[in-house]
Amino acid sequence: IFKETERLVSVQEWYKGGYRANIVAYSIAKLAHDIQTKGEQYNLFLVWEKQKILPGMHQYLSGCIKAVNDEIINSGGKSGI
Repeated sequence: IFKETERLVSVQEWYKGGYRANIVAYSIAKLAHDIQTKGEQYNLFLVWEKQKILPGMHQYLSGCIKAVNDEIINSGGKSGI
């Protein structure tokens, strides 16, 4: 999940460099939080077995990384995500 999120950040049209490690870490944390808040579970065994994230998660993560990036850039370090 970490490597795929890194890759997703790097290929975004809006990504101009910087804060990638922060964006990746906070995006994965946001993903985990959102899943837990909904009372759902993510099949990590299947991710391990296939060695890639499940279909549909790319789109969700893309939204997470954009939101996290915008919050980091616009918050001046005072994130409210």
